[in-house]
Amino acid sequence: GERYAAEHGGPHGVLQGVYRQIESHPGPVALAGHGAVIGAGTLISLSCEFVVVGEDTTIAIPEINYDIASDRGASVLPQYVGHHVASEMLLTGEAIDPERAHELGMVNDVVSEDADAVRERALELLEAVADQDGDVVASVVGRMPSVEP
Repeated sequence: GERYAAEHGGPHGVLQGVYRQIESHPGPVALAGHGAVIGAGTLISLSCEFVVVGEDTTIAIPEINYDIASDRGASVLPQYVGHHVASEMLLTGEAIDPERAHELGMVNDVVSEDADAVRERALELLEAVADQDGDVVASVVGRMPSVEP
């Protein structure tokens, strides 16, 4: 516990490492969410090129309900959904439904079937990219604005 925290910065440091790994990956990264994409899961999804969720998925950043300020949420979420929607999500902790997340540009697709169908749709997006020239894909991904906290 303590040794790991000293080496990796505790849970916060580990999450920062996950965000950096996704954001520095030369190819696209997909998140397939079914059931719940909450807190760090939502923040991780913002670092991915593709996000596919099921129609019954809960999407939220509820940290405020636990007296925790979501620093990354406050610095990153407005880039995706604007100040007002980010304020609503971060200051109330309330969930948004997948269709609203799709309308806001937080997710690429909402799938009406089970978790396997969500995963399959995410894989379809990645497979479509796999047909492209790898150097060109890496160039495009590298030129897209990164999510900076």
